[in-house]
Amino acid sequence: MIKHILTLIWNQKYHYVGIFIEQALIFIILMFCFINVSNDVKQYTSPGILTTDNTYTIRLGEIISQSDEDQIFRGFSSFIRKMKEKDCVESISITNDILPYQNSGQFQQKDTLTIDDKKIISFIKLSNAAGYTVFKPDLEEGTWLQDEKLADGTYPTVISKQLADKANWQSPLGKRIQYDGFTFTVVGVISGIKYLPLDSPFPAIILSIQAYGNSGGEFTFRIKPGEDETFLREAYIEFKKTFPDNQATPLIGKVDQWKMSHLVNTILSFSLQIVPSSFLLIFSFIGTFGIFWMYSKKRKKEFALRLAIGSTPYGLARFVLFEGLTLTLVALLPGLIVFCLAYEFSPINLIAVGLTLAIMFLFSAFSAWYPAFLVSRINPAETLHYE
Repeated sequence: MIKHILTLIWNQKYHYVGIFIEQALIFIILMFCFINVSNDVKQYTSPGILTTDNTYTIRLGEIISQSDEDQIFRGFSSFIRKMKEKDCVESISITNDILPYQNSGQFQQKDTLTIDDKKIISFIKLSNAAGYTVFKPDLEEGTWLQDEKLADGTYPTVISKQLADKANWQSPLGKRIQYDGFTFTVVGVISGIKYLPLDSPFPAIILSIQAYGNSGGEFTFRIKPGEDETFLREAYIEFKKTFPDNQATPLIGKVDQWKMSHLVNTILSFSLQIVPSSFLLIFSFIGTFGIFWMYSKKRKKEFALRLAIGSTPYGLARFVLFEGLTLTLVALLPGLIVFCLAYEFSPINLIAVGLTLAIMFLFSAFSAWYPAFLVSRINPAETLHYE
């Protein structure tokens, strides 16, 4: 039957060219959209999104007076210590380049690490011990940072799994890393860390602020659930006590709101791909259905002759249905060639292509079903009499 259908399609190719072009274009567009959306979903679900619910960040705003900057910094440090004592505060982290969602992330620090005599470019991040309780990264093995040197005199560090993979370490714990003239010992490995929801987890090393001797610029507060108003009130009151002459203003941001703004952009990005594709599929289905229906009406005499010489209504309906599916299969070949040339054969891409193929075959089956149903009800004697 397939050979006969292919011969029929070839002999009447000028009748089928519209359907062929339409289905080929629909397949390529849908495949492109599904692959993009699938890769975005993969990126979002990849490890590295930090836990930011019930977290606030506080930093100094514009310094209004001409007071000594060291005095301002000491006052802010005193403010942080006092806030640690508040009942509504669970923990306060001091970090550099860990706090996510502030901007697009293009200013994150990168540098070269020396690992087993190899040079590896990695993101450089700093945190105190409280960074673990505030951001709750996924610790795969080992422990989090300590706020002091290790017993052997080296500095503790936590690395991302991506850095361990790049260094070809199967057992990273206890490995040494040279950076900035210091020796660091890996005490823990996290599954990943990323700045924005659709980022890929990247090779990163997290150094201890206290042990390394650096100061942090990000102060993030994890508060108890439902204590937002209490925390904000206490923070403003304590800040005014610490800076009574209005030397500086506090800038307080809720980190989860930053995340939501990025997620809104992500959802809009998905919608801009899915919604037009859905309308394209609906209108194309209507168009293809109409073409199949009109073409079947033009072939009523042919179908009546087939019934007259022995075809059964069921067999003829099956023939029309297989004809539509075969045409769809042929129309998909250009799209599959585009996929082979433009995309890698990753599992997520293959799943996206498989989903597109399934939709296209369902699309074709529904488009050909009604013409096949009409064909099965033809009265050959009546049709041949009037045709």
